Amino acid sequence: MEAFVWRLLTVHLFNSARYFALAHRLIEKEKPVVLIFGDDSGSKARAMIHAAQAGRVPTIVVQHGMVANPWDYLPGADWMAVFGEQTREVLTS
Repeated sequence: MEAFVWRLLTVHLFNSARYFALAHRLIEKEKPVVLIFGDDSGSKARAMIHAAQAGRVPTIVVQHGMVANPWDYLPGADWMAVFGEQTREVLTS
C-alpha cells in the first residue's frame, strides 16, 4: 500500500500537473473554437477538457462503444454525441 501511495503522489500527481499546464498553454496558443474527443476519461483528455472549459471552449465527446455501466461513467465534456435515443435515455435517466 505504501508503494502505491508513493507512486500516486510522485509519478501520477506530477504527470497530471504537467498535463494540465501543457493543456492550458495549448488552448491559449491555438485558440480553438471547439474540441472533440473520442474519450473523455483519461488523464490527458481530462486535462484538455479542463483547460478548454477554463478558456470557455466547448467540448464534445463522441460515443465510441456500448454503454456497459452508465453509473461508472463520469462525463467530463460539455456535450456527448451518442448512437441514438436509447443510449441518451440510459445516460440521462
